[in-house]
Amino acid sequence: MKFVSLVVFVWSLLVAVNVRFAVAQPQTEIRGAWIHNYGPFDWESAMKELADAGFNTVFVRVARGANAIYPSKYLPSDDWVTEDEFQKALDAAHRHGLEFHAWKVCFFAGGAALQKGAAKTFYDELAAQDRLARDPEGKQAPFLNPGDPRNQQLELDVLREMTEKYDVDGIHLDYIRYPENPHYDFDYSDVSRREFEKHIGQTVANWPGDVFSGPLKWRYENWERTRIDSVVQRAYEQTKKLKPRVQVSAAVWRANNTNRAAIKQDWTRWVRSGWLDFVVPMDYSKDDARFRSDLQEQIPHTTGRALFAAGIGNYQHETPEQTLRQIEMARVEGADGYVLFDYQPQKYAALLAQLKTRPRATALPWRVPKVEWTIGQGLERKDALPAYGAGTVLGVRAKVTGLQVVQAQLHSLDGQPPLRLSEATPQANNEYGWRFAVPSGRWRFVLSARDRQTGKDTMERGPIFEGLPSSKIAELRASEQPPIVRGRAKRVAIYAGGLAESGLVRALPRSTGVRAYRIYQLKPDHLREAKVLLLPQLRDVSQFTPEAIMALRDWVAQGGVLLMTHDAVGFRWHARAFPEIGQGIALSKTRDVEIGENVFGLSVGAWQHEYPDHVVIEPGANGKVLAHDKEGKAVLVGGNLGKGKVFLYGALLGYAPGGAMSAGETQLLMELVGAQVQENKN
Repeated sequence: MKFVSLVVFVWSLLVAVNVRFAVAQPQTEIRGAWIHNYGPFDWESAMKELADAGFNTVFVRVARGANAIYPSKYLPSDDWVTEDEFQKALDAAHRHGLEFHAWKVCFFAGGAALQKGAAKTFYDELAAQDRLARDPEGKQAPFLNPGDPRNQQLELDVLREMTEKYDVDGIHLDYIRYPENPHYDFDYSDVSRREFEKHIGQTVANWPGDVFSGPLKWRYENWERTRIDSVVQRAYEQTKKLKPRVQVSAAVWRANNTNRAAIKQDWTRWVRSGWLDFVVPMDYSKDDARFRSDLQEQIPHTTGRALFAAGIGNYQHETPEQTLRQIEMARVEGADGYVLFDYQPQKYAALLAQLKTRPRATALPWRVPKVEWTIGQGLERKDALPAYGAGTVLGVRAKVTGLQVVQAQLHSLDGQPPLRLSEATPQANNEYGWRFAVPSGRWRFVLSARDRQTGKDTMERGPIFEGLPSSKIAELRASEQPPIVRGRAKRVAIYAGGLAESGLVRALPRSTGVRAYRIYQLKPDHLREAKVLLLPQLRDVSQFTPEAIMALRDWVAQGGVLLMTHDAVGFRWHARAFPEIGQGIALSKTRDVEIGENVFGLSVGAWQHEYPDHVVIEPGANGKVLAHDKEGKAVLVGGNLGKGKVFLYGALLGYAPGGAMSAGETQLLMELVGAQVQENKN
């Protein structure tokens, strides 16, 4: 999506016309199902059953990292395959009017490892060639190392083969990431070392320590992400060069803020870069509120850039009614469709019977010409829709190809009646433009149009935005600026990008002599006012940049007191910001904490933390163990850095309902932020 400056006009120049009319059923929608199989399958029956129930798309698993269900030049067939199952499934889908998207499970080789024939032989060859991912101890996992150029080329070769050989409608990427099983710590093979050293132009002296938890961790994990990014980009460009009509999509993990670090899957970047036609986050959940919340965080990353289909885990639902409810939620929140996981003939009967009675679209969104949208510059927000001041004037342009625009509307995501915009005259370059007063709430720009070639009416859905009161816009803009804190109370900053930050904010006003406030950026000018900073585990570790860490270290060295909790102490994907004080090394399910020695003015005592686990901390050269669990392992470590102090607490303060903390945790927090913290006596 392109952006231009927001143009503000006086109210008399507004051209929006508030006309109410009935909300029509969506004309276009992805209604899909994933189909995977481990043996002979009745494709004809499955495709007929899905088509009769109103589905229009199937995603059939045709290949994995080291095995396939068709005769491939690059991958051996599964033990049970005797025919071209790919072609059989494709023919059956097309006979019943279903789009066929070839589902490729990338890199994962566990299926081949469990077989007996050619697939198992191929897997053993891959292992012998050191092409499987290795953890820090050198143990291999049944997963092709994405950092190995041989494996990247294998994925691209298979995708090219599927596109050239078969009349597919789409290529669907799955497992396009690093492994998560039996843990997330991959890849640390000799191949990756060689490729990374080539990339940075220097030798890594301490492998894998320097890239696992040392000074090169940030650069190495960024490099790993680019290995995945490169495969997605090349797959997209390759597919469009071979057959431009073939769509490229990906099934992705739901929480991008975490998983771009954990599994190196940065799908929002793929969308921004134009490497996907649509994305399908796997939002499998029994919890409707969680499902809706996921959609509200994800859809803003795609609106106006790529289509969005909600991945619904109906296998988790006890009744078809919950699946139907989540389908409707996806529509209301602005999704372009849904994909169910996964089709099983014996379990689908009740759901399919109900779907047969539901309204259905007649065409898929990508079967109409795409529109290039240009929308006035708004306030960009992380994991939220672009925001505009309600009542201000917004300019929107739409450049169309092969379409005649009949009408432009704003469709509400909040249940409000639609708004029809004034008619616009097309310019010479087939560009239409509108200016209108931004209404309050969440809205989507929609064009009713007619295909010039076929004469068919269609509906093209565009960007989604949110209209907010001017006071809220001002508040959001203020958060981008360095805070100004007045008064003589001790200034305690709480990082708003951390887990449980609201619980900490609620806890601190009860103390006297403390002025608690949020900061939104880890930059020197945002840190300057604070005497104490509480930095919980981050929601998005990409914010923990080398620049942010340097700003924190400089701020502490000048006299600041820093408390970091849970993963922020330097565990999993959080960088080790203060290795001389300590770093996280393991996770413990115990909840007992005891301070046995009065150091830094902290009271001796014992308690149980409210969070269900804590990170065990290994003290660094300048770190002192201040509290331990019942197994004698460090839970709280502190130390001096320049004129300031750093405290690493393995539990997560303020996460319990209502921000509740045990008496011991409350006292610890008050002592750390209060004036009682003294110099280290040792």
